[in-house]
Amino acid sequence: MYRMTPSGIAPEILSLGPGNTPEVRRNDRHNLLRPETAESLYFVGLLTGKPRYRRAAWDMFAAFRAGSRASDGAYTSLDDVYAQPSRRRDDMPTFWLAETLKYLFLNFAPPTLL
Repeated sequence: MYRMTPSGIAPEILSLGPGNTPEVRRNDRHNLLRPETAESLYFVGLLTGKPRYRRAAWDMFAAFRAGSRASDGAYTSLDDVYAQPSRRRDDMPTFWLAETLKYLFLNFAPPTLL
């Protein structure tokens, strides 16, 4: 889903329509910087050893850096991942630092770190 939006960032909610085609409702186009995708990329990459998961994690990080980084260096949730640029919200969820960035970091750390 990250590669299917102009911002490179996935919407918060995705539904499957007829024929299992992805659908995003207008009110679901925001992103709250959640960690689940970064965490999944880390564990799948660790278990398979395939570099494509590391590349996907890098693309995800680069999209967050380009789209949700504020001028003061903080990162903010976005109102609409389909808008370029998206309006940034005045918040930075605690799980962005505690989980999302942790898993993005671990994607590039040597497996022996743990």
